[in-house]
Amino acid sequence: MAPVKQKSYRLWTLMVTLTLVTMVFCLGLIYITVLKNKKADLKAHSVNQRNIISLIYKATGDRKKTLIALQEFFTNDPTFGKTGEYLIGTLDHDTIKYLIDVKHPPSKGFNSIPVSSGLATPMRNALSGITGTMFGHDYRGKHVLAYTAYIPELNWGLVTKMDLKEVLSPFLKAGLLVLFVTLILIVIGSKIFKREFSPIFESIKINEERFRNLFEYSADPIWEIDASGIREYFDRLTSSGITDISAYLESDDEWVGQLVSMLKVINVNHRSRIAKDKNFNRTDLTFLLNSLNHNTIGAIRKVFTGLYNGHDRIETEIEFLVEGEPRSYLAHVSVLPGHEKSLDEVITLFVDITTLKEYQEKLLRSESILKKSQEIAHLGSWEL
Repeated sequence: MAPVKQKSYRLWTLMVTLTLVTMVFCLGLIYITVLKNKKADLKAHSVNQRNIISLIYKATGDRKKTLIALQEFFTNDPTFGKTGEYLIGTLDHDTIKYLIDVKHPPSKGFNSIPVSSGLATPMRNALSGITGTMFGHDYRGKHVLAYTAYIPELNWGLVTKMDLKEVLSPFLKAGLLVLFVTLILIVIGSKIFKREFSPIFESIKINEERFRNLFEYSADPIWEIDASGIREYFDRLTSSGITDISAYLESDDEWVGQLVSMLKVINVNHRSRIAKDKNFNRTDLTFLLNSLNHNTIGAIRKVFTGLYNGHDRIETEIEFLVEGEPRSYLAHVSVLPGHEKSLDEVITLFVDITTLKEYQEKLLRSESILKKSQEIAHLGSWEL
């Protein structure tokens, strides 16, 4: 079981992570909404200007008069936002020529830019006949969001654009607000989490320490075993058509030895570590293979059969060689709740019954000797 403090940190980290994920989701939603609205706005402005240009040219029938009217119109009602701008341009050999004054000329008298400069990508798209929204660099090299359109009857390109920085300004403001609110929620949530859950975690910590002490300082050896390999082996046998696992295990003692080698000792308690025989401090059970006798094999077979049949409590008598001498133990095998299918958490408690068995044998011998003595002496006894 992981320490309570570690679990507390994990839960707190999960809470903060979920809050941050929510923040990122909200920011992404705001970003998409801002761009979607601004693209629709640019498109509406462009369509409106395209209609105005067509009406003026249809009324005047002259390009110069149309440009003069447009220049006056753009001057009186020029743009939207601080950086919003309408551009009209045409191709003059290898040069993009702007037919009306630009709003932010990079130099005095600026009205054209070479096609090969890599700048004015929205206008190049418009003059290429591409209609739609795009990101690109304008004549200043600024990153902009633009809507491009081509006016075939005049061979002009129309660009409606705005600096991307201004486009994303609402997103940045909303992002800062969301971040601020998120930080406040994290701080408040942390305080509430600490206030509400600290007593619970403290209680869990006390219970965990109590359980650990019971495990560590039990008077008898306790092993925490991972028997998931046994479960996988049983599943393979079943899938291969073997249905009677008990008969299969009884057919050959070597199978029992194979299963023992698949067990893993996860942890042993203090009593196991201070035992005279170092076998109790092993991280695997392969040493059992060297001390398997008929009784031991029968006991282990009983445990494996019980695990296969889904028993979560199994008791059996087993023998170990301790300092070269056989000692008898009563093994209590328990599968922890929730691990019945995987068998990756099995607790085994060993109670040394060697002395008890010796007393029982002495008592039986004494009773036998008494009975024979009475028979030899032709004596009898009654228990009233």
